[in-house]
Amino acid sequence: MAVVKGDIVEAISASGEVDASEKADLIFQGSGKLAWVGVKEGDKVKKYQAIAKLDTVLLNASYQQAINSYTSYNAAAQKAEDDVIKGHSADETYAQKSTRVAAQVARDNAYDAMKAAEQSLKFATIYAPFD
Repeated sequence: MAVVKGDIVEAISASGEVDASEKADLIFQGSGKLAWVGVKEGDKVKKYQAIAKLDTVLLNASYQQAINSYTSYNAAAQKAEDDVIKGHSADETYAQKSTRVAAQVARDNAYDAMKAAEQSLKFATIYAPFD
């Protein structure tokens, strides 16, 4: 056997799994048709960057309808309240009270529906929680 001059080479072989220091499961809070995905696997993202969005046509329509309902119910409640305030606050009848309270409850329910529709629209976009 002949001796040959050369470089000494050392190699290490290993197997395993690479894991991110931060990760998050991102899901929409509501259902709908996916309209847009702004990133692909391997892309770098910045905190608060939009990642994906649902189609908002129906969500916008629902929100506008909720605003309109609230506006209508608010006007009815203000009229019922004005009718009592104008000289009848001390002698409000049961019928007046029933009308006033029903109008106020309808206004409050419409307000809650408007805020729910607003939240649904807001949550139609998923944002990156970190860089």
